[in-house]
Amino acid sequence: MALQSSGSISLNDIHVEAGGSSGSNCTINDSDIRGLISKASQATMSFNEWYGASSVVTQEEDYDSNYAYGYTSFLGNESHFIEWNGSDVVTNSNKAYDFDDYVSNYTYTASNTPFPAHSGTIGGWRYFVRRNLQSASSFYDEFNYGQFWDPSRTTSSSYPY
Repeated sequence: MALQSSGSISLNDIHVEAGGSSGSNCTINDSDIRGLISKASQATMSFNEWYGASSVVTQEEDYDSNYAYGYTSFLGNESHFIEWNGSDVVTNSNKAYDFDDYVSNYTYTASNTPFPAHSGTIGGWRYFVRRNLQSASSFYDEFNYGQFWDPSRTTSSSYPY
């Protein structure tokens, strides 16, 4: 959750948002605290610079370089993947649900798509496909059918959209 946008703000508030424990020792120059506002070490800083700062990062990628897809073969082999930067991060072995169960008319992901696409985090990220997102591409031939989607990932523990 982001820090407040006005009023009193404390170093403890900032430290907790950066992932620290409330009441634990910290300084304004700690790298995690500076990282919330992208400040260099020993830079001059004022507490009001942290208004609205958040440690949550959400990224969306486009189909050109990173993609998520559900794939089902007529032969009965289902494959579900989210690929990020060329690496499969969500696969059949760690997926939380069957992606193709949440496709409406092979055009949009359904509004009840669960979050995230896998249990827990993978390298600190939760990968998912946005609800009500139009798919990038569908495919269908005599051997298989499926759909490609643009993936997203977040460091949040709740659905960001």
